[in-house]
Amino acid sequence: MTYGLNSSFKRQLNNKTKNKRLLAVIILVLIIMFSIVLNEREGGATPKEVVKRWTKTVKNDEFEKMFDYIHFDNKRDKDESVQEFKKISKEEKYKLDMLKTFVNDNEIDEDKMIDLDTFIVRFKKINEKDNFDKKYLINDGRGFLTVEKHNGRWFLKKNQLW
Repeated sequence: MTYGLNSSFKRQLNNKTKNKRLLAVIILVLIIMFSIVLNEREGGATPKEVVKRWTKTVKNDEFEKMFDYIHFDNKRDKDESVQEFKKISKEEKYKLDMLKTFVNDNEIDEDKMIDLDTFIVRFKKINEKDNFDKKYLINDGRGFLTVEKHNGRWFLKKNQLW
């Protein structure tokens, strides 16, 4: 009779252990999903992070995705900018080539606070000899991007890329 109680008790323990393992797996999956969702949010947690993500989209030729890192007042403005970008990419492809060359030839150097909600992120040449050979800078010759904070996330200021 004692044997029957022990096996019943062991089954209960096994069921509890299985439930705990299942719960642990579910929690782990939720944590992974939550972190993926947070990483795919628009903007960035820091000024440098948003610029890193933006440069990554340019390096990977994901030009339309780069708009996720630029601040727009509303979705309509963002959609209009994407359409304008598509027009530029067809008619003035050299602008995209210049942008990609800039991103590939430079790296993030420093970020400098202008005020609590505005930073400037400066770039520097990866290869010093390139400073003499060519100078592809963003649009108007700047070697930096302005980053602004909106609703707790950092975004590139619009209208500074072309």
